[in-house]
Amino acid sequence: MSPARPLLRRYGLRLGALVVGAGFLLAAGNMAAGTPMIGRGTWWWWGGTSPLQVGTAVGNPALEDRALGTLLAYHFTWLYESSGTLPTTAPAKLIAWHRRLEANGIGVQLLLSENTWIFPSKRAGLLALVQQRLLDFNAACPDPAGRYSGLHLDIEPHALPEWSTSDAAGKRALLIQLSDTYCAVRQYLDTHGGAALTVQADLPVWFDNFGGTSVWPDAGQRDSWFATLGTALNAISLMAYERTTISSIQNGIAWELANFAGQTRCALEFDAGAGLTWPTLDACFAAAATIEANNGPAIGTDLHSFNHLSDLAPEPALPPWLSRRAWRLHHFATEVNAGDAADAADPDGDGLANLVEYSLGSDPHEPTAPPAVALVGGQLALAFTRMRPATDITYVVERSGDLLTWTPIWSSVEHPYAGGSELSALETVADTEPLVGVARRFLRLRVSAP
Repeated sequence: MSPARPLLRRYGLRLGALVVGAGFLLAAGNMAAGTPMIGRGTWWWWGGTSPLQVGTAVGNPALEDRALGTLLAYHFTWLYESSGTLPTTAPAKLIAWHRRLEANGIGVQLLLSENTWIFPSKRAGLLALVQQRLLDFNAACPDPAGRYSGLHLDIEPHALPEWSTSDAAGKRALLIQLSDTYCAVRQYLDTHGGAALTVQADLPVWFDNFGGTSVWPDAGQRDSWFATLGTALNAISLMAYERTTISSIQNGIAWELANFAGQTRCALEFDAGAGLTWPTLDACFAAAATIEANNGPAIGTDLHSFNHLSDLAPEPALPPWLSRRAWRLHHFATEVNAGDAADAADPDGDGLANLVEYSLGSDPHEPTAPPAVALVGGQLALAFTRMRPATDITYVVERSGDLLTWTPIWSSVEHPYAGGSELSALETVADTEPLVGVARRFLRLRVSAP
């Protein structure tokens, strides 16, 4: 028998949870038209060679967990989702996935991409997709958390064959058709029930150049074109690809930051490896962090693409939740604080309520050992797992000599998380009074929620 066992019998352990209310973290994703999109975004494509793509992951619990864990590990708050036919063929799967994203503070836009949509003859096809995959999908979704918050357009006329064979005047004509397309989409949304939806578009950093061999002969024509964009787009994502220094990236987005009417975001590419844009994946994220720090929270960064990131990044260590609301969705497929998913419920019968299971990072469907007591420097101490994502609760350690009167001796409010970037940390809290001359002493962990 362990020498600590008699101490456990003598001093005991009481584990309790005080359940108050049903607070949760507000999602960062939903935004009103015109409001800056705070945080990082990434493009997630339907197809490709990556094993983690929209078509294979949505509706697959294991792949969804991996995708969500990766998004959280790299601090993304926006997902530009190329969902193929899912909005019309499997809307329930897509709604469930969007609800998981929203519960974790991640907003989602519908991503549509086709360069020929700039041509008037092709525009009807674009508007049909906007109607079917965005407006109809949102209208049929009873839960706002399951809807798209906006539209993301990746239309690149400079990638068309006509661009390479055209002179400056011909290229200007293609860009005017691009702006006409944006305006047509905005008008369609406004007149078909989508006025509150945002529209974001991808542009290269060099569209603002004028004079010489550039598309615009003077600043006036350039300014007029961008002014038109400002009437149709809430945000632009400037693709500063292949730029290897912070100064060159900042120079590439400087004019739009100062002059574009909507939000200007900076886009980088996961082009990492020997001889590529970034020597490592970490270097790319470091550049994104510097851009974010230089420009403030209203200027977000976008990174292309999530498919590529999932190939380069290690398996995520973070669980697919950051709040009790998201935790319930993960473990109980509901965010409602009721039934087996209620904070006070104990579905596995191990004596630990769901709120405590959440605080310890344990599975509410599998029996979990309670926090342990031991002697530390002659003092009775309680050791428990503290979860870094669980910022929506308060951990309190209390002591008692009679199990009736409890005195707080430690609180997570006064002791910041000390585990750094680790998912969890072991907290060991020693009693503040000696055991000498004490007949009985009890410690307990109390978990409370707002």
